[in-house]
Parts: sequence; C-alpha cells; structure tokens
Amino acid sequence: MCSAKLFENEPTYFRKEVHYFGNKHRFVQGVNFYAKRFEDCYNAGEQFAMDATPNTMHCAKQVYETYMEAGGNQAAKLKMILILRDPASRELSLYNHKKHDYARTQDQNKWYSNILSKEDGSIMGFDKYVQDVVKPLYSKKDLRSRQKGYYLGYIEEWLRYFDRNQILILSYDELKMDPSQYLRRVQQFIGLGGSGEIKNINTKQGSSKLRSMSCSSKKELDTIFLEEIRNLYSFLGRHPGPSMEQHPFPKFQPADCVNETSQALQEG
Repeated sequence: MCSAKLFENEPTYFRKEVHYFGNKHRFVQGVNFYAKRFEDCYNAGEQFAMDATPNTMHCAKQVYETYMEAGGNQAAKLKMILILRDPASRELSLYNHKKHDYARTQDQNKWYSNILSKEDGSIMGFDKYVQDVVKPLYSKKDLRSRQKGYYLGYIEEWLRYFDRNQILILSYDELKMDPSQYLRRVQQFIGLGGSGEIKNINTKQGSSKLRSMSCSSKKELDTIFLEEIRNLYSFLGRHPGPSMEQHPFPKFQPADCVNETSQALQEG
C-alpha cells in the first residue's frame, strides 16, 4: 500500500493524510496537484495508493468530480473505507485531540481553539465542552447532515455518487477487539492478499488524556445521538455493502463513564 509523497515544508502526517478535498486552498490547485502526490506510487508500479484524510468523509462530491476529471473511469474504480464508532466516544476522542494540539501550539486561532473557556481562556473540562460546544453545534438542525457525528447524512451523500459495493463500512470496536479479522476484511475488500498486522501508532497517550467521561455527559451525548444511531442501523440493514462487511452492522460499544468526582480527578 503506497502513501503520498511529501512536498517541501509539509508536515509529515501529509504522507498519510493529503488533506486535499476538504482544504479549499489545496483543492483549488486542481487534480494535477493531487495526482502529483501519488506519482511515485505510479512510477514504482504500486497496485494501491491510500489517502487516509479523515475530513474526506464530508467531501463526496469533490472526490467524485476529481476522479471523473482524471478520466479512465477512475471514479468507478475507487474504493472507500469508512470506520464508525460510538458518537459519544468520538466526541471524547476529538476533545482529547484538540486539547493535545492546543497544548502543543498555544494557538488560539486554530480549529481546536473552541476548547478554550470564554471566561478565562483556560482549557475547558469535558463536561463544560459538551455544554458549550457540542450541544449548541448539534442543536442546529439545518446543519444536520454536516455534523461529523451524524454519520448517516454522509453515507447517503456518498451513495449519490458511488455504488454501495465501493464503500466498506467498518466498526471501530472490531478494530480494537479483533484487529486480525478487521485486517482480513480490508484485504479482501481491496483485493490484497498476504498476512500482516495492524499496529497501534497512537502517540497521544500522555497523562492529560481523558480516558472516560462523566456519566452526566454520556447521558447528554447519548440523547443527542440516539435517533441518529437508530436510523443508521436501520439504513445499513436495508442497504448491505460488500460481502466482507459485517451484516447486520454491529451495535456500537457504549462509551465508558464515571461519576463526576472520578472525572474531576482525571482532569485535575
């Protein structure tokens, strides 16, 4: 599996995550700009090239138009892998990611700066983050399909442009509990034989990482996502994917929670 090459002054994670489709400053540079990222893969005769940019999830139209412009029926050959997890757990993971990046840069003008309290500029605890950031975001019903925890809207958008069998939907819980089986699904989907293993390369394991949320925040988040999750299970039941995909799609493992005192000790 071949990753993209880096251009001058690009961060190293751009090798795995090109950040083309969801970045307007890069997207306007056109299909040749994107293709050059993978020209080494082509020259080396690699069978597969991978772009693992998370934000590609909300860029179905841009992906389709780019691959149509590339010609050669490339859009019909493309394979997408979508990994879903419990939305409440996802929000906690995103919070930890924001906290890590802010602590590293102290930049109050980046996308992750909304974890800062408006009162004193300190990093909010997760309970306050849920109340001040997450709940208001998901209360905007007119933006429903654009919220990242609302998976179904994105899946329906992708299916406007691509065949269901081009999209493998996987469970994050299986990745944690049975990585070997998870890997076999991916290999079968892309037609790649052989053995291998999935290594844990998550380096954000510092003492400041919040491992579980308060049970009150879990209740708040579960309430936000309850209807969405039910609709997702129903949709996937009616629209099964490629044969190696789990069917029926497994229920998400619920997020861990602790009482408020225990969580305060974690964050303190």
